[in-house]
Amino acid sequence: METAILNGMFDSLNTLIESGGASLMNAVLQRQSGRTALHIACLVGRHEYISLFVAAGADPSIADFYGMTPLDLALRSGHGNCVREMLTVSSLTDPFVLWTAQTRAGINAWRSFTSEVIAVLIIATPNFGRCLGAVKIMGNEHFRQPEKYEEVIRTFLLTGNKLTAAQSTEVKH
Repeated sequence: METAILNGMFDSLNTLIESGGASLMNAVLQRQSGRTALHIACLVGRHEYISLFVAAGADPSIADFYGMTPLDLALRSGHGNCVREMLTVSSLTDPFVLWTAQTRAGINAWRSFTSEVIAVLIIATPNFGRCLGAVKIMGNEHFRQPEKYEEVIRTFLLTGNKLTAAQSTEVKH
């Protein structure tokens, strides 16, 4: 199963799923890390398998031995398509929680995500402007480097979000 995921062997995956069903979907495939098929797909960016695995009984809420869910792995690995897919298949995910989650060092976890993943999270968060901490950090860091964060800025503006007058003034300085 792991080899089929890593090598994009869709037909082999279908055969394995048909023969193993839900028990195979939630089985630990990587003994050293406790990862399931869904974890592996999210880690390596195989977004096309996520819906297939969930339909076959994969549980998106299972954490590996390090406490990471498949969504966590997709976020940290920078696979925007996997993040987008996981947000649609998992009813357990509240985008507001993703904006407030912190690392052990007390830093907002989203600050380590790629621009592509941040853009996906902005789109997935209804009324993103309510995430004041994230908007303030973006105003202070991302908007001051438009060439580096063009995708994030464009997504922020295209989704109808705006900086407040005070934030706009801060960005100009």
